[in-house]
Amino acid sequence: MTQNPLYLDSLKEKFGSSIEEISFPHDQLVVVVNREAINEILNFLRDDEEACFDLFMDLTAVDYIGREPRFEVVIHLVSIPKQHRIRLKIRLSEADPEMPSITPVYAAANWFERECFDLYGIRFTGHPNLTRIM
Repeated sequence: MTQNPLYLDSLKEKFGSSIEEISFPHDQLVVVVNREAINEILNFLRDDEEACFDLFMDLTAVDYIGREPRFEVVIHLVSIPKQHRIRLKIRLSEADPEMPSITPVYAAANWFERECFDLYGIRFTGHPNLTRIM
């Protein structure tokens, strides 16, 4: 049985209305959140003493053609000191494939967001240079 990480209760308490779903497939925490709160949630996960997600691994997207919402932006974070991982998902409709850039929280997301923009057409508002990379 998967145990809840210590920070999960704090995350749910602070951002409960912004959390759409929590699951543990293959013993990895997956949290689906709404796009409006993504940077607040990322700041919490980075700065919280129990979460301590100091490493941004990657950001990508999945295109579920024929499903609505069509797109999922997927963010993987790792805590080196706490030795745990989290996967965040943001669901976006085909009609409005836009979410805030996470570069203010994790600058390393810059080129990952540009790639998602180039390949999927997902717009990241507030991105410092949202141009095609290919």
